[in-house]
Amino acid sequence: MLSVMRLAAFAVLVLSFLSSVTDVSVAARIVGRGTPTTNAERLARGLGPARPRRLYSGTRTNAARAVPSGSAGTTLRGVIKFVKSDGSVFGYMGANGYSSGINGADTYSYTIPTPATAVVGFTDVTNTAYRLAAFASSDKHLGPGYGTVVYLESIVSGATPAGSGPVSSEGIGYFGGVGETTIFSVDPNTGKVTIQWVNSDGSVVNPSIYVSGSTIFLTGDLAAVTSNTDSYTLVDMYYDTVTTTVL
Repeated sequence: MLSVMRLAAFAVLVLSFLSSVTDVSVAARIVGRGTPTTNAERLARGLGPARPRRLYSGTRTNAARAVPSGSAGTTLRGVIKFVKSDGSVFGYMGANGYSSGINGADTYSYTIPTPATAVVGFTDVTNTAYRLAAFASSDKHLGPGYGTVVYLESIVSGATPAGSGPVSSEGIGYFGGVGETTIFSVDPNTGKVTIQWVNSDGSVVNPSIYVSGSTIFLTGDLAAVTSNTDSYTLVDMYYDTVTTTVL
């Protein structure tokens, strides 16, 4: 009886060994096919899924709509970018107007107000004598039905108070024309800048922003300004505290 039991145990051991050899042979053939390139192949071979090569997507069409951060009273520094309707960056704000590249951008600062969406002015840090202003050669009324524009430039050294209408530029450091400076509202969640132009009668309009050549201008009705709108690019403004200029 003992001999029979030993024989049976030996047979089980042989079968187990043959099974192991078969498994090794199969595994060898699988390895010979090359390294699995997809998670489906890895799972089919009894392997776990591969670690992702990238945990996030680094591509963004509107490079850097960097959201301003900080508490009320904090002074921020950044650039002002122009973004087209498709989300792509169209250019930047420079001292002399529009710049297609970051090298031509100026750095602007402002202090976070209370509430955070209240209107502020932008100081040109690159050219410290100037502030960003909506400027016109004469008093302009913006709005639907008015074929009028004002220009966006770093052109004055003084500031106009929030809510005021056009002020003579002679009183804010520039000879001739009128301007407004405390007219920008920065969305604390997106960095988007809204402009609030105050007409002489106290009415407030949020003009659209257009770029034509190196000129940036605001209007309440482009169709009333010109019948040929092909050469004007409609843009949004964003304040970006991450992208830096080359000074």
